[in-house]
Amino acid sequence: MYIQANIGRNVNDTPMTDERWDTFAGSVAFAIYANANDVTLDMLDIEIHNGTGSFEGISEDSRHISVYSEAGFDLDNLRDDLREIKGWFDQEAIALIVGSELI
Repeated sequence: MYIQANIGRNVNDTPMTDERWDTFAGSVAFAIYANANDVTLDMLDIEIHNGTGSFEGISEDSRHISVYSEAGFDLDNLRDDLREIKGWFDQEAIALIVGSELI
């Protein structure tokens, strides 16, 4: 199963500090790691990619945090964890993409 979470840096139209932005991304990455069904998954397997996007017409830095694990994830718990993290960082949304096919 492939998991990808997309996050944005802004709170309203103001970017988070570098430290808070990194902590936000790290919290999302850890939530993904903690909800993996594969106990051999390593935090270093999780990829973090930087980009730029927009939310509600406002440009902002973005990151996508992703990993593939054959054993899958506890999706219900992951969604709960991401909802909690969203609140900690004053975000309106975290996008979660779930896939199961590698070609």
